[in-house]
Amino acid sequence: MKNVIIALSIFLFTSCGCVWETTVKDITTNTILDSLPQYQRTELRLGKVEKRVYQDTVPAASCPGMIYKFTVYNLADTVNGVYEMDLTYIEAENGEDKLFKSSGRWSQICGMPNDSTATIYRFVEFEKGGDTLNLQYNEKSLTLLNSTLEPSNSTLNYTLPLVSKPE
Repeated sequence: MKNVIIALSIFLFTSCGCVWETTVKDITTNTILDSLPQYQRTELRLGKVEKRVYQDTVPAASCPGMIYKFTVYNLADTVNGVYEMDLTYIEAENGEDKLFKSSGRWSQICGMPNDSTATIYRFVEFEKGGDTLNLQYNEKSLTLLNSTLEPSNSTLNYTLPLVSKPE
């Protein structure tokens, strides 16, 4: 009973938006527990870890395009978790692609300008002072939003389709 109370306390503490103090390395469904501190391993043992991948090429001003790949992890039936992002700038340096990797925590928020029912995923890098990205979620995709939670006014496509469903 004591372990259940401790696990529940840890779950409540970590789900309150506290920043995780580690980076996620080589996460797969099988190794996610090994990549996290002990208190997070306890939280994740409370349920099944789901993994989803969203990926596509979106337009860019400084190069032919950017390939976004978000790998999102969460406990089944929860609205927060961890993520890894690979961002590849196509032909960025002397015709060569440039890859940037980041990882962090994501959480779900509700509502955006002109749509109070929208579901937004907020991605915050683990790195202190790291970037925050907001994407509008729907069942089959994520759409990049600006800092005021609005989609681009452009006719260009900034939507990343779901390419791998929960395992």
